[in-house]
Amino acid sequence: MAEERRQHPRVTHLFVGQWHASSGAASVRIGDLSAGGCFVQSLAMPKKGETTNVSVTVGERTFRFSGLVVYLDRIGFSMKFDHIPEEEANELTRLLAELKAQ
Repeated sequence: MAEERRQHPRVTHLFVGQWHASSGAASVRIGDLSAGGCFVQSLAMPKKGETTNVSVTVGERTFRFSGLVVYLDRIGFSMKFDHIPEEEANELTRLLAELKAQ
């Protein structure tokens, strides 16, 4: 079995969001999300290694993150978030835990 490398638990759910970078922008669905990163479902793609910004709505709250595109797939891309302030990371983690418990 492959070793799990993620530091933050992820939640698989369809979230509404947007991404933008120097190579483009699009309204997207976020397929999974954690305090460390996300998988963005999009036909429009940034470049691997590109710094990208994403916004995602969780419940009533919209979060905005900056990060690095680390993986490209035919249906989207994964990004690893830059540093997130502790208070914001804690709120996101709490909201994701509530969603996962439903």
